[in-house]
Amino acid sequence: MSLARSGGQSGFPERRPGVSLRPLAFAAALPLVAGCSSGPIETSTDATSWVGTITTEGDVTTVVNQSGSIWGGPVALAEVLSIGQESGAEPYLFGAVRAVGATEERIYVLDLQVSMVRVYDQTGAHLFDVGGRGQGPGDFNGAMSIAVDPAGRLLVQDRTRVSVFDLDGNFIETWPYIAGGVVPLVARLDGGAFVSSGFAPEGQSLAPWVAVAPDGSEERRIAGPEFDPSPWYMIASSGGRERGMVVPHGPDPMVGAMPTGAIVRGTSDTYSFEIEYPDGSNTIVEKPGDRVPVSEEERDWLVRNRTAVMRRTQPDWSWDANPVPAFRPAFDAFFGDRFGRIWVHRSVGVEVRSDCGDPAAVDERPPPRSCWDDRWGFDVFEEESGRLLGQVALPPGYQASGWPALLADDIVVVVEDEAGTTMIKRYRLVLPGER
Repeated sequence: MSLARSGGQSGFPERRPGVSLRPLAFAAALPLVAGCSSGPIETSTDATSWVGTITTEGDVTTVVNQSGSIWGGPVALAEVLSIGQESGAEPYLFGAVRAVGATEERIYVLDLQVSMVRVYDQTGAHLFDVGGRGQGPGDFNGAMSIAVDPAGRLLVQDRTRVSVFDLDGNFIETWPYIAGGVVPLVARLDGGAFVSSGFAPEGQSLAPWVAVAPDGSEERRIAGPEFDPSPWYMIASSGGRERGMVVPHGPDPMVGAMPTGAIVRGTSDTYSFEIEYPDGSNTIVEKPGDRVPVSEEERDWLVRNRTAVMRRTQPDWSWDANPVPAFRPAFDAFFGDRFGRIWVHRSVGVEVRSDCGDPAAVDERPPPRSCWDDRWGFDVFEEESGRLLGQVALPPGYQASGWPALLADDIVVVVEDEAGTTMIKRYRLVLPGER
């Protein structure tokens, strides 16, 4: 059974339903999101195990995901393809994969080490490469992100522009946008895109994206939520030198751009985010009580480590910012797919390592490694209703530094094995009732 129904490829003046759950469950849920109410509506039906409240006031709907999910439990991953090896032909030796894109037939891999996009078929066979280092048309000056759009184009953003290709790697045109940060390039359903922005709107400090039309012309700039970082920022200075660091596990303002045109904003110290739809309405999504603790041992290690780092610049430095929080951030990124789903990337647990180092040994090379590694996963929400669809635990060795590709029933991610070999793996999403 497909987890999602493909939407049309035309423009979208209002929200797109993006069905991504069992049809009976969706039909039962429609009355809850269509009308307004003066108080919360609570639901638990035979068609879904989701329990929560939905309250609408004016153009703002608040959805509290109390327990359960539409899909009825965690989603399993079934590996269907692995690309990459420790030695052999160069196209299968990955260096630093920043992002992957995918269609049902092909996988596109941006490897920063070679500054090109490698392209593979559905069996994992290498087909061809796109781009390479250079300044000319179709070349990349520090490639940063890629996206495959519904119109059949490959978009590649580097430091100074977005290069547009067809899916066979033929260069089409250039959009001259200077990258302002490392954020995923997002292809929209209407043929436009959200690209990294180098400028903030007047009076705003954060503008990771600019919305562009299908021809590459600027439409508007996208800012994140208001946030004062100063209580979470540490500065050491001495003799004209300055070092700045943020408090580990401290909150961050997050903003995500969705292929549907929706914008998702939230601050990671609480599991709450707001969906701003293209029609101007908003949904606030909450998921109480689901954060991973930071142990006292880890907090102590982090304090000693950061203090040692800062005292390399300022010998008498002392901690003057907020303390390390007792919980990990609620989330650290928002991704979207063209099927009306929001994928909330977050820590879902911690693994304790045995090969960690002395936190004060900051002069060693490599520097001391923490004893605590995050285990990563996605909480998947329906964009239209804000309800939790299900949770996906990512595989061992998953590399959070490589942005995934999200298809109707599959996910393509970057994984590193125990020998340190980087691989691109494609997994089928398997619902609880299908195992």
